Amino acid sequence: MSKKVTITFIVLIAVLFLSCGGLGYLSYYLNNQINTLSDDTQVFKADTSNQFNVTKNSISGVDTKLSDFKSETSDQFSNVQNDISGLDSNLAAFKSDTASKFSTTQGSINALNSDLTAVGTQLNESTMNVRRVYEDVIGSVCYIYGPVPGGTACGSGFIYSVQGQVTNIITCWHVVESMSPIYVQLHDGSVVKATVVGSDQDSDVAVIKLTGKTGLMPLPLADSSTLVPGEPVIIVGNPLFIFETVVSGVISRVGGMVYVGGVGWVANLIQYDAAQNGGNSGGPVFNNEGQVIGIADNSNTVAEGVHRAVSSNKVKRVAEAILDTGSFTNSILPGMWSMDDLDPETAFDRGLDSSFGAIILFANGMGDVRVNDIIIAADGIMIKDTADLFSYIAEFKSPGDTIVLTLIRGSGTQIEESLVLNTGWLDR
Repeated sequence: MSKKVTITFIVLIAVLFLSCGGLGYLSYYLNNQINTLSDDTQVFKADTSNQFNVTKNSISGVDTKLSDFKSETSDQFSNVQNDISGLDSNLAAFKSDTASKFSTTQGSINALNSDLTAVGTQLNESTMNVRRVYEDVIGSVCYIYGPVPGGTACGSGFIYSVQGQVTNIITCWHVVESMSPIYVQLHDGSVVKATVVGSDQDSDVAVIKLTGKTGLMPLPLADSSTLVPGEPVIIVGNPLFIFETVVSGVISRVGGMVYVGGVGWVANLIQYDAAQNGGNSGGPVFNNEGQVIGIADNSNTVAEGVHRAVSSNKVKRVAEAILDTGSFTNSILPGMWSMDDLDPETAFDRGLDSSFGAIILFANGMGDVRVNDIIIAADGIMIKDTADLFSYIAEFKSPGDTIVLTLIRGSGTQIEESLVLNTGWLDR
Protein backbone atom coordinates (compact mmCIF):
# COMPACT_ATOMS: atom_id res chain seq x y z
CA MET A 1 0.00 0.00 0.00
CA SER A 2 2.70 2.36 0.88
CA LYS A 3 4.45 1.39 -2.33
CA LYS A 4 1.35 2.38 -4.37
CA VAL A 5 1.22 5.64 -2.62
CA THR A 6 4.83 6.30 -3.35
CA ILE A 7 4.45 5.48 -7.02
CA THR A 8 1.37 7.55 -7.23
CA PHE A 9 3.16 10.42 -5.62
CA ILE A 10 6.07 10.07 -7.93
CA VAL A 11 3.72 10.04 -10.85
CA LEU A 12 2.03 13.12 -9.55
CA ILE A 13 5.40 14.77 -9.04
CA ALA A 14 6.38 13.82 -12.54
CA VAL A 15 3.14 15.05 -13.95
CA LEU A 16 3.47 18.23 -11.99
CA PHE A 17 7.01 18.66 -13.21
CA LEU A 18 6.06 18.03 -16.70
CA SER A 19 3.17 20.36 -16.32
CA CYS A 20 5.38 23.07 -14.90
CA GLY A 21 7.96 22.54 -17.61
CA GLY A 22 5.30 22.65 -20.29
CA LEU A 23 3.85 25.74 -18.82
CA GLY A 24 7.25 27.31 -18.62
CA TYR A 25 7.99 26.41 -22.18
CA LEU A 26 4.59 27.60 -23.15
CA SER A 27 5.21 30.74 -21.23
CA TYR A 28 8.59 31.11 -22.85
CA TYR A 29 7.16 30.44 -26.23
CA LEU A 30 4.32 32.85 -25.73
CA ASN A 31 6.73 35.42 -24.39
CA ASN A 32 8.87 34.99 -27.46
CA GLN A 33 5.83 35.28 -29.65
CA ILE A 34 4.76 38.36 -27.74
CA ASN A 35 8.22 39.85 -28.15
CA THR A 36 8.24 38.97 -31.81
CA LEU A 37 4.78 40.43 -32.20
CA SER A 38 5.94 43.51 -30.34
CA ASP A 39 8.95 43.80 -32.61
CA ASP A 40 6.79 43.25 -35.63
CA THR A 41 4.39 45.79 -34.28
CA GLN A 42 7.22 48.26 -33.79
CA VAL A 43 8.49 47.54 -37.29
CA PHE A 44 4.97 47.84 -38.66
CA LYS A 45 4.50 50.99 -36.65
CA ALA A 46 7.77 52.41 -37.90
CA ASP A 47 7.07 51.27 -41.43
CA THR A 48 3.55 52.61 -41.25
CA SER A 49 4.89 55.86 -39.82
CA ASN A 50 7.42 56.05 -42.63
CA GLN A 51 4.81 55.28 -45.23
CA PHE A 52 2.49 57.76 -43.60
CA ASN A 53 5.25 60.35 -43.69
CA VAL A 54 5.91 59.53 -47.35
CA THR A 55 2.22 59.68 -48.04
CA LYS A 56 2.00 62.90 -46.07
CA ASN A 57 4.93 64.30 -47.98
CA SER A 58 3.36 63.15 -51.22
CA ILE A 59 0.09 64.72 -50.22
CA SER A 60 1.98 67.88 -49.24
CA GLY A 61 3.73 67.82 -52.65
CA VAL A 62 0.42 67.31 -54.38
CA ASP A 63 -1.03 70.11 -52.31
CA THR A 64 1.88 72.35 -53.30
CA LYS A 65 1.43 71.37 -56.94
CA LEU A 66 -2.28 71.93 -56.60
CA SER A 67 -1.53 75.32 -55.04
CA ASP A 68 0.92 76.09 -57.87
CA PHE A 69 -1.59 74.84 -60.43
CA LYS A 70 -4.26 76.94 -58.79
CA SER A 71 -1.99 79.99 -58.88
CA GLU A 72 -0.93 79.29 -62.48
CA THR A 73 -4.51 78.58 -63.48
CA SER A 74 -5.56 81.76 -61.75
CA ASP A 75 -2.87 83.69 -63.64
CA GLN A 76 -3.85 82.08 -66.91
CA PHE A 77 -7.49 82.69 -66.19
CA SER A 78 -6.61 86.29 -65.38
CA ASN A 79 -4.69 86.51 -68.66
CA VAL A 80 -7.60 84.95 -70.52
CA GLN A 81 -9.91 87.37 -68.76
CA ASN A 82 -7.65 90.23 -69.79
CA ASP A 83 -7.54 88.87 -73.34
CA ILE A 84 -11.31 88.63 -73.33
CA SER A 85 -11.52 92.17 -71.99
CA GLY A 86 -9.08 93.32 -74.69
CA LEU A 87 -11.03 91.42 -77.30
CA ASP A 88 -14.20 92.98 -76.01
CA SER A 89 -12.58 96.41 -76.26
CA ASN A 90 -11.33 95.62 -79.76
CA LEU A 91 -14.75 94.36 -80.74
CA ALA A 92 -16.28 97.53 -79.33
CA ALA A 93 -13.74 99.64 -81.23
CA PHE A 94 -14.30 97.58 -84.39
CA LYS A 95 -18.03 97.98 -83.97
CA SER A 96 -17.63 101.72 -83.50
CA ASP A 97 -15.20 102.00 -86.43
CA THR A 98 -17.41 99.86 -88.65
CA ALA A 99 -20.43 101.92 -87.70
CA SER A 100 -18.49 105.10 -88.48
CA LYS A 101 -17.26 103.73 -91.81
CA PHE A 102 -20.71 102.45 -92.63
CA SER A 103 -22.11 105.85 -91.83
CA THR A 104 -19.45 107.48 -94.02
CA THR A 105 -20.08 104.95 -96.79
CA GLN A 106 -23.79 105.51 -96.49
CA GLY A 107 -23.18 109.23 -96.72
CA SER A 108 -21.02 108.70 -99.82
CA ILE A 109 -23.68 106.47 -101.34
CA ASN A 110 -26.32 109.08 -100.60
CA ALA A 111 -24.09 111.79 -102.10
CA LEU A 112 -23.45 109.58 -105.15
CA ASN A 113 -27.16 108.97 -105.54
CA SER A 114 -27.71 112.69 -105.28
CA ASP A 115 -24.99 113.33 -107.86
CA LEU A 116 -26.40 110.68 -110.18
CA THR A 117 -29.82 112.20 -109.81
CA ALA A 118 -28.36 115.62 -110.56
CA VAL A 119 -26.50 114.23 -113.58
CA GLY A 120 -29.66 112.58 -114.79
CA THR A 121 -31.51 115.83 -114.34
CA GLN A 122 -28.76 117.72 -116.17
CA LEU A 123 -28.75 115.16 -118.98
CA ASN A 124 -32.49 115.48 -119.29
CA GLU A 125 -32.22 119.25 -119.18
CA SER A 126 -29.38 119.13 -121.71
CA THR A 127 -31.38 116.90 -124.02
CA MET A 128 -34.41 119.12 -123.63
CA ASN A 129 -32.22 122.19 -124.20
CA VAL A 130 -30.75 120.80 -127.44
CA ARG A 131 -34.26 120.13 -128.64
CA ARG A 132 -35.41 123.61 -127.63
CA VAL A 133 -32.47 125.30 -129.34
CA TYR A 134 -32.98 123.20 -132.46
CA GLU A 135 -36.65 124.11 -132.62
CA ASP A 136 -35.88 127.80 -132.05
CA VAL A 137 -33.17 128.15 -134.71
CA ILE A 138 -33.91 125.61 -137.42
CA GLY A 139 -35.99 128.09 -139.43
CA SER A 140 -32.87 130.26 -139.91
CA VAL A 141 -30.40 127.52 -140.89
CA CYS A 142 -29.73 127.10 -144.62
CA TYR A 143 -28.66 124.22 -146.86
CA ILE A 144 -26.16 125.39 -149.49
CA TYR A 145 -25.75 123.22 -152.57
CA GLY A 146 -24.22 123.52 -156.01
CA PRO A 147 -21.85 122.29 -158.69
CA VAL A 148 -18.08 122.61 -158.25
CA PRO A 149 -15.26 121.52 -160.53
CA GLY A 150 -15.34 117.75 -160.56
CA GLY A 151 -18.76 117.25 -158.99
CA THR A 152 -21.27 118.67 -156.53
CA ALA A 153 -20.67 120.08 -153.06
CA CYS A 154 -22.81 121.04 -150.12
CA GLY A 155 -22.47 123.15 -147.03
CA SER A 156 -24.44 125.03 -144.42
CA GLY A 157 -25.14 128.63 -143.48
CA PHE A 158 -27.48 130.83 -141.46
CA ILE A 159 -29.51 134.01 -141.81
CA TYR A 160 -27.27 136.86 -140.62
CA SER A 161 -29.29 139.95 -141.52
CA VAL A 162 -32.30 141.08 -143.54
CA GLN A 163 -32.30 144.41 -145.40
CA GLY A 164 -35.64 144.85 -147.12
CA GLN A 165 -35.89 142.19 -149.83
CA VAL A 166 -32.25 141.18 -149.36
CA THR A 167 -31.32 138.39 -146.99
CA ASN A 168 -27.65 138.03 -146.06
CA ILE A 169 -26.36 134.57 -145.23
CA ILE A 170 -23.09 133.64 -143.52
CA THR A 171 -21.14 130.56 -144.61
CA CYS A 172 -17.52 129.47 -145.10
CA TRP A 173 -15.34 130.81 -147.90
CA HIS A 174 -14.26 127.31 -148.94
CA VAL A 175 -17.91 126.22 -149.34
CA VAL A 176 -18.81 128.76 -152.05
CA GLU A 177 -15.37 129.71 -153.41
CA SER A 178 -15.73 127.55 -156.55
CA MET A 179 -19.48 126.83 -156.43
CA SER A 180 -21.54 128.16 -159.31
CA PRO A 181 -24.43 128.57 -159.29
CA ILE A 182 -25.15 128.62 -155.56
CA TYR A 183 -28.47 127.14 -154.46
CA VAL A 184 -29.87 127.83 -151.01
CA GLN A 185 -32.57 125.57 -149.62
CA LEU A 186 -34.54 127.06 -146.75
CA HIS A 187 -36.33 125.32 -143.90
CA ASP A 188 -39.67 125.39 -145.74
CA GLY A 189 -38.11 123.48 -148.63
CA SER A 190 -37.99 126.41 -151.03
CA VAL A 191 -34.83 126.84 -153.11
CA VAL A 192 -33.37 130.21 -154.10
CA LYS A 193 -30.25 131.11 -156.07
CA ALA A 194 -27.73 133.17 -154.14
CA THR A 195 -24.80 135.39 -155.09
CA VAL A 196 -21.58 136.18 -153.23
CA VAL A 197 -21.48 139.58 -151.54
CA GLY A 198 -17.87 139.17 -150.45
CA SER A 199 -15.51 136.79 -148.68
CA ASP A 200 -12.24 136.56 -146.81
CA GLN A 201 -10.08 133.56 -147.52
CA ASP A 202 -7.82 134.10 -144.51
CA SER A 203 -10.80 133.99 -142.14
CA ASP A 204 -12.65 131.34 -144.20
CA VAL A 205 -15.78 133.51 -143.99
CA ALA A 206 -18.15 134.47 -146.81
CA VAL A 207 -21.39 136.46 -147.11
CA ILE A 208 -23.92 135.45 -149.76
CA LYS A 209 -27.29 137.00 -150.42
CA LEU A 210 -30.66 136.07 -151.82
CA THR A 211 -33.60 138.27 -152.75
CA GLY A 212 -37.34 137.98 -152.85
CA LYS A 213 -37.85 135.98 -149.65
CA THR A 214 -39.68 137.44 -146.69
CA GLY A 215 -40.33 136.35 -143.12
CA LEU A 216 -36.79 135.07 -142.57
CA MET A 217 -35.34 135.64 -139.10
CA PRO A 218 -31.67 136.49 -138.44
CA LEU A 219 -29.90 134.60 -135.67
CA PRO A 220 -28.31 136.49 -132.75
CA LEU A 221 -24.54 136.27 -132.24
CA ALA A 222 -22.94 135.82 -128.82
CA ASP A 223 -19.70 137.38 -127.60
CA SER A 224 -17.24 134.54 -128.25
CA SER A 225 -14.55 136.17 -126.09
CA THR A 226 -16.42 134.98 -122.99
CA LEU A 227 -16.34 131.31 -123.97
CA VAL A 228 -14.42 128.83 -121.83
CA PRO A 229 -13.64 125.12 -122.23
CA GLY A 230 -16.36 122.84 -120.91
CA GLU A 231 -19.30 124.94 -122.10
CA PRO A 232 -21.88 123.13 -124.25
CA VAL A 233 -22.14 123.55 -128.02
CA ILE A 234 -24.98 122.66 -130.37
CA ILE A 235 -24.39 122.37 -134.12
CA VAL A 236 -27.17 122.45 -136.68
CA GLY A 237 -26.31 121.80 -140.31
CA ASN A 238 -26.40 119.54 -143.34
CA PRO A 239 -23.52 117.03 -143.23
CA LEU A 240 -22.98 114.62 -146.12
CA PHE A 241 -25.99 116.02 -148.03
CA ILE A 242 -28.27 115.17 -145.08
CA PHE A 243 -30.77 117.97 -144.43
CA GLU A 244 -31.08 119.65 -141.01
CA THR A 245 -29.24 117.53 -138.45
CA VAL A 246 -28.26 118.44 -134.90
CA VAL A 247 -25.34 117.30 -132.74
CA SER A 248 -23.99 118.52 -129.42
CA GLY A 249 -20.79 118.47 -127.40
CA VAL A 250 -18.54 120.68 -125.29
CA ILE A 251 -15.89 123.28 -126.02
CA SER A 252 -12.37 121.84 -125.80
CA ARG A 253 -10.35 125.00 -126.47
CA VAL A 254 -10.77 128.61 -127.52
CA GLY A 255 -8.42 130.84 -129.52
CA GLY A 256 -6.91 128.08 -131.64
CA MET A 257 -5.25 128.33 -135.04
CA VAL A 258 -4.78 125.72 -137.76
CA TYR A 259 -3.38 125.52 -141.26
CA VAL A 260 -6.08 124.77 -143.82
CA GLY A 261 -4.93 123.56 -147.21
CA GLY A 262 -6.11 125.94 -149.94
CA VAL A 263 -7.13 128.48 -147.32
CA GLY A 264 -4.07 129.22 -145.19
CA TRP A 265 -3.64 129.77 -141.47
CA VAL A 266 -7.04 130.33 -139.86
CA ALA A 267 -7.10 131.82 -136.36
CA ASN A 268 -9.82 132.62 -133.83
CA LEU A 269 -10.94 129.01 -133.79
CA ILE A 270 -13.13 127.30 -131.20
CA GLN A 271 -12.39 123.59 -130.75
CA TYR A 272 -15.05 121.11 -129.62
CA ASP A 273 -15.84 117.40 -129.62
CA ALA A 274 -19.26 117.43 -131.32
CA ALA A 275 -19.39 115.23 -134.43
CA GLN A 276 -18.79 117.17 -137.63
CA ASN A 277 -18.56 116.12 -141.28
CA GLY A 278 -18.35 117.58 -144.75
CA GLY A 279 -21.49 119.68 -145.27
CA ASN A 280 -21.42 121.08 -141.74
CA SER A 281 -18.98 123.79 -142.84
CA GLY A 282 -20.49 127.26 -142.68
CA GLY A 283 -23.29 126.16 -140.38
CA PRO A 284 -23.97 127.86 -137.06
CA VAL A 285 -22.56 126.62 -133.75
CA PHE A 286 -24.80 127.60 -130.82
CA ASN A 287 -24.54 128.01 -127.08
CA ASN A 288 -27.31 126.84 -124.76
CA GLU A 289 -29.18 130.11 -125.30
CA GLY A 290 -29.51 129.56 -129.04
CA GLN A 291 -26.95 132.27 -129.84
CA VAL A 292 -24.34 131.76 -132.56
CA ILE A 293 -20.83 131.40 -131.11
CA GLY A 294 -19.16 130.49 -134.41
CA ILE A 295 -19.46 128.83 -137.81
CA ALA A 296 -18.41 125.21 -138.26
CA ASP A 297 -15.24 124.77 -140.31
CA ASN A 298 -14.66 121.20 -141.42
CA SER A 299 -11.92 122.02 -143.90
CA ASN A 300 -9.17 120.57 -141.71
CA THR A 301 -10.48 117.77 -139.50
CA VAL A 302 -7.31 116.01 -138.34
CA ALA A 303 -8.80 113.47 -135.91
CA GLU A 304 -12.06 112.17 -134.53
CA GLY A 305 -13.40 114.40 -131.77
CA VAL A 306 -11.27 117.40 -132.83
CA HIS A 307 -13.48 119.85 -134.71
CA ARG A 308 -13.41 123.61 -135.04
CA ALA A 309 -15.43 126.72 -135.74
CA VAL A 310 -14.47 130.29 -136.60
CA SER A 311 -15.44 132.43 -133.59
CA SER A 312 -18.54 134.60 -133.78
CA ASN A 313 -16.56 137.76 -132.97
CA LYS A 314 -14.31 137.18 -135.98
CA VAL A 315 -17.29 136.24 -138.15
CA LYS A 316 -19.14 139.41 -137.18
CA ARG A 317 -16.10 141.61 -137.79
CA VAL A 318 -15.52 140.13 -141.25
CA ALA A 319 -19.22 140.13 -142.19
CA GLU A 320 -19.75 143.76 -141.18
CA ALA A 321 -16.70 144.86 -143.18
CA ILE A 322 -17.91 142.92 -146.22
CA LEU A 323 -21.41 144.40 -145.99
CA ASP A 324 -19.93 147.89 -145.59
CA THR A 325 -17.09 147.78 -148.10
CA GLY A 326 -17.33 144.48 -149.95
CA SER A 327 -14.16 143.07 -148.40
CA PHE A 328 -12.18 142.58 -145.20
CA THR A 329 -8.55 143.57 -144.72
CA ASN A 330 -6.41 141.47 -142.41
CA SER A 331 -3.54 142.75 -140.28
CA ILE A 332 -0.09 141.28 -139.92
CA LEU A 333 3.12 142.06 -138.03
CA PRO A 334 5.57 144.18 -140.04
CA GLY A 335 8.74 142.98 -141.72
CA MET A 336 9.86 139.46 -142.46
CA TRP A 337 9.84 137.03 -139.58
CA SER A 338 9.28 133.49 -138.43
CA MET A 339 8.13 132.27 -135.03
CA ASP A 340 6.97 129.15 -133.25
CA ASP A 341 5.44 128.11 -129.93
CA LEU A 342 7.92 128.17 -127.05
CA ASP A 343 8.58 124.57 -126.02
CA PRO A 344 9.16 123.32 -122.44
CA GLU A 345 12.76 122.25 -123.11
CA THR A 346 13.81 125.69 -124.34
CA ALA A 347 12.01 127.38 -121.45
CA PHE A 348 13.79 125.09 -118.96
CA ASP A 349 17.22 125.53 -120.55
CA ARG A 350 16.83 129.30 -120.41
CA GLY A 351 15.72 129.21 -116.78
CA LEU A 352 12.31 130.74 -117.49
CA ASP A 353 9.40 130.50 -115.07
CA SER A 354 6.92 129.49 -117.80
CA SER A 355 6.84 127.83 -121.21
CA PHE A 356 4.06 130.17 -122.41
CA GLY A 357 4.94 132.39 -125.34
CA ALA A 358 5.97 132.58 -129.01
CA ILE A 359 9.68 132.46 -129.79
CA ILE A 360 11.18 134.46 -132.67
CA LEU A 361 13.14 132.27 -135.11
CA PHE A 362 13.90 134.98 -137.67
CA ALA A 363 13.23 138.72 -137.68
CA ASN A 364 13.91 141.52 -140.15
CA GLY A 365 12.10 144.84 -140.12
CA MET A 366 10.39 144.24 -136.76
CA GLY A 367 11.95 147.15 -134.94
CA ASP A 368 14.21 145.92 -132.15
CA VAL A 369 12.67 142.43 -132.05
CA ARG A 370 15.50 139.87 -132.23
CA VAL A 371 15.97 136.17 -132.82
CA ASN A 372 15.22 134.11 -129.67
CA ASP A 373 13.10 136.89 -128.16
CA ILE A 374 9.94 135.44 -126.63
CA ILE A 375 6.60 137.22 -127.01
CA ILE A 376 4.65 136.80 -123.76
CA ALA A 377 2.01 139.54 -124.11
CA ALA A 378 0.33 141.79 -126.68
CA ASP A 379 -1.14 145.08 -125.47
CA GLY A 380 -0.95 143.62 -121.96
CA ILE A 381 -2.89 140.46 -122.94
CA MET A 382 -1.06 137.23 -122.06
CA ILE A 383 0.14 135.25 -125.08
CA LYS A 384 0.46 131.49 -124.48
CA ASP A 385 1.40 130.56 -128.05
CA THR A 386 1.35 131.76 -131.66
CA ALA A 387 -2.38 130.98 -131.96
CA ASP A 388 -3.10 133.41 -129.12
CA LEU A 389 -1.06 136.16 -130.79
CA PHE A 390 -2.58 135.88 -134.26
CA SER A 391 -6.11 135.33 -132.93
CA TYR A 392 -5.76 138.56 -130.93
CA ILE A 393 -4.51 140.50 -133.96
CA ALA A 394 -7.20 139.05 -136.24
CA GLU A 395 -10.04 139.88 -133.87
CA PHE A 396 -9.02 143.25 -132.47
CA LYS A 397 -6.48 144.86 -134.80
CA SER A 398 -6.56 146.58 -138.21
CA PRO A 399 -3.78 147.65 -140.58
CA GLY A 400 -2.10 150.80 -139.27
CA ASP A 401 -2.89 150.00 -135.63
CA THR A 402 -0.08 149.91 -133.10
CA ILE A 403 0.55 146.75 -131.10
CA VAL A 404 2.80 146.68 -128.03
CA LEU A 405 4.65 143.38 -127.61
CA THR A 406 6.12 142.34 -124.27
CA LEU A 407 9.27 140.30 -124.87
CA ILE A 408 11.64 138.19 -122.79
CA ARG A 409 15.23 138.51 -123.90
CA GLY A 410 17.98 136.21 -122.69
CA SER A 411 17.25 134.53 -119.37
CA GLY A 412 14.46 136.80 -118.19
CA THR A 413 14.92 140.46 -119.11
CA GLN A 414 11.55 141.95 -120.12
CA ILE A 415 11.30 144.68 -122.74
CA GLU A 416 8.47 146.24 -124.73
CA GLU A 417 8.43 146.89 -128.46
CA SER A 418 5.75 148.93 -130.28
CA LEU A 419 5.02 147.94 -133.88
CA VAL A 420 2.65 149.30 -136.53
CA LEU A 421 0.65 146.51 -138.20
CA ASN A 422 0.73 146.00 -141.95
CA THR A 423 -1.91 144.72 -144.33
CA GLY A 424 -1.72 140.99 -144.98
CA TRP A 425 -1.89 137.61 -143.37
CA LEU A 426 0.19 134.54 -142.72
CA ASP A 427 1.72 132.65 -145.65
CA ARG A 428 -0.66 130.35 -147.48
